Amino acid sequence: MFKKKPFKLLLPFVTLTIMLSFFLIHSSAETTENLKSSTIKSNTDLMNYINKYNSLILDIKQELINNDYPVVIDYSISSDQKIELLIKTNEENTKKTKEQIAQLTTEIIKGNKFNPSLFKINITNYYEPTQNTNSSSTRLSYNDLIGYIGEELFAKYDIPFSLQYNFSPEKIKIALNLPTNSEIGDIEIQNTILEVIKQQGLNPDIFQIDITKNIKTD
Repeated sequence: MFKKKPFKLLLPFVTLTIMLSFFLIHSSAETTENLKSSTIKSNTDLMNYINKYNSLILDIKQELINNDYPVVIDYSISSDQKIELLIKTNEENTKKTKEQIAQLTTEIIKGNKFNPSLFKINITNYYEPTQNTNSSSTRLSYNDLIGYIGEELFAKYDIPFSLQYNFSPEKIKIALNLPTNSEIGDIEIQNTILEVIKQQGLNPDIFQIDITKNIKTD
């Protein structure tokens, strides 16, 4: 089971590589969950939405951090073109906290000249799996998933590694780079990653895991 660990994730939306010496995780947000659904466009088409909303997501994240709300933000798009913001925080999610986060988020949306009615805000605790409220929604990012994978690998193996992900026309590619002298088997690592994916309610079949051992630790 995925165990709760101290909340340590601040994941810049545009960073593509994760390097952990002790525990620093950064990730990109360019993925999609189910390419086979009839309501979902290709990854190439989804890039248009990612490019359109990228700066907005960055602004929302920074504003919440500036107001003492450390968050991980992901987002998805529904079949009716509406954007669902998936905001995870380690704060106690009281009604007041959710209202404050939602208010700040809405102000940034307006400040970026977007119509707030085109957005839905979903606020949960970081260690709760995020479920889109719209079953036809397609994820445009997986910052939380990459964070969970990084946490689990670091807790289980306690070694430096880099972790990055992006999407191809067919698969979401997760690339893990380990030290050259690592004796951890690829199958063991893959099973660990796949278990985290399953625990988050995601389909493991849409992911491709590539493992290399090129980090020099001497």
